[in-house]
Formats: sequence, C-alpha cells, structure tokens
Amino acid sequence: ANNLTGDIVDISLLGNLRYLEKLDLDSNSIVGNLTAFCLNFIQFSNLKYVDLRLNELTGSIPFEFCDIIGDMDLRVDCDIECNCCSHDVLCEEEECMDVPGWHD
Repeated sequence: ANNLTGDIVDISLLGNLRYLEKLDLDSNSIVGNLTAFCLNFIQFSNLKYVDLRLNELTGSIPFEFCDIIGDMDLRVDCDIECNCCSHDVLCEEEECMDVPGWHD
C-alpha cells in the first residue's frame, strides 16, 4: 500500500509511460468504475501484470477488454465480474477471498 487516493480513470494521465510492464496498485484508496477505466486502459499495451485489488472499485471488466489484453495477469477483487482475471488463484469457488500482500 502506498496510500494512493483518487479516481481510477485518472490513471490515463500515465499515458506517456508506454513501456510500463507492471502496475501494482493493490491496497490503496482508489475509487471509480472499472468498466469506464477499461476504455482508457488500452493505451498501456506493454503491461504484463496489473493488480488493482483492495481498493474501492466498482463495475466489471468487459468481455471485449479480456480479448484485447491477451495474456496480461489482471487482478481485481473477487466481487468484480471478470472473465480474464486471476480469480482462480485469489478466490474460492463458493466465497471470495482476497489475499492481501499476495504476490508472485
């Protein structure tokens, strides 16, 4: 945790970081709608790992976005609908279970 606050949509301001490969923002106070965020997120084409868990995010990850990101390791909270996230590692079948501080 870095005690970061703000709206997830503002991350598009990082657009000049085209070579960014890892974005770990878990355990902060970031708010906003992930569905809207996905529309701006496509500009980060070199990202291989994104962790947005344990924030105040809502919405879902659109299925079309999953097709675009390919094999990126995308991690969001268990209550966020996402077909291409690492929920199988972070959530149990019956119950969501976030794992604070869990990293590869």
